[in-house]
Amino acid sequence: MSKLEEILKLKNKSCYWLAKQLKKSTATVLSRKKHGIKNISTAKEYAVFLDVDPIELIER
Repeated sequence: MSKLEEILKLKNKSCYWLAKQLKKSTATVLSRKKHGIKNISTAKEYAVFLDVDPIELIER
């Protein structure tokens, strides 16, 4: 399970909701959910809407 998936579950948010907030396709968010977020710029973008520290989203 990716960190993004864990946080979405914890915050009770869907990929569809996050995609709308980010103005990205649901497929893009689903891909990040499946494979994880690898770079800080993407993590910062997602972290704003999830109200978390971007570091919490980065996969190691």
